[in-house]
Amino acid sequence: MQSRRAPDQLPADWLPAKTLTQLRLQLDALQQFKGRKCREAKAEHSSWFDNTAMIIRCGFGTQHPNFFDFNFSGYAVGEYQQYEREEVKEQLNFEARVKKEESCINTYIRELELMLPDEPSSQEVAPPWLDACSQVLFLCRRFHRFATALANRSRGKSAVVVNDEYDVQYLLNALLRVHFDDVRSEDPAPSYAGASARVDFVLKTEQIAVEAKMTRSGLRDKEVANELLLDIARYKERGDCKILVCLVYDPSHLIANPHGLRIDLTQMSNDRLSVEVVIVPEP
Repeated sequence: MQSRRAPDQLPADWLPAKTLTQLRLQLDALQQFKGRKCREAKAEHSSWFDNTAMIIRCGFGTQHPNFFDFNFSGYAVGEYQQYEREEVKEQLNFEARVKKEESCINTYIRELELMLPDEPSSQEVAPPWLDACSQVLFLCRRFHRFATALANRSRGKSAVVVNDEYDVQYLLNALLRVHFDDVRSEDPAPSYAGASARVDFVLKTEQIAVEAKMTRSGLRDKEVANELLLDIARYKERGDCKILVCLVYDPSHLIANPHGLRIDLTQMSNDRLSVEVVIVPEP
């Protein structure tokens, strides 16, 4: 009789920097489960948990204590009376799990930050896209606030209302020009698979491309993903872009699984192109 072979031990196969970036995204995504009902968020949370476990496996390996620690976080139990109603127990357990998962990821992030090289000294020049990317992401995350503020105008003045993707591009162009000197709109991109496309905006000095999408009845999860996957493939062929920032403006909440869409697209990053995805407003 053959003995059962132990499962393969999988080593870490991601660099600390990539693992750190992905865990920060997962930590941001985890916030959406706070204050929500367990039963309505259970499926989304399960998907989030599986994706996070995969990232931890790739970043640390299956034999690392963090891999076991995170997988056991799902057994966290809330505090309640012995004869409490089952739905209350379920909710408290869910809240305890989210709290434990947040604590775990914060710990892993601190560990990874210690593994990375020290910040550049004053004599060293950091790549221009690092700080610039943070600014672009900040602008994208605040885009809905900006658009909402423009839509509320008093004294009978005409408001600025975002009706379609062209309006999104118009406002985003103005925001980018406040912070960056060289913003080039609709820069021709190379054709890919027989199709040609145009880049929404390219920050030449910072080597950042920015794509803007706005959801509508015929542009939801699948359609947005397909369009952006084509864009990602095109930008990987360009030699002048290090980062692609994708802003998906979803004011009517037509994206059914924003977390899953964000993870699927950011995982298309490679050594030639880093992909960042912002979906606003958050559900």
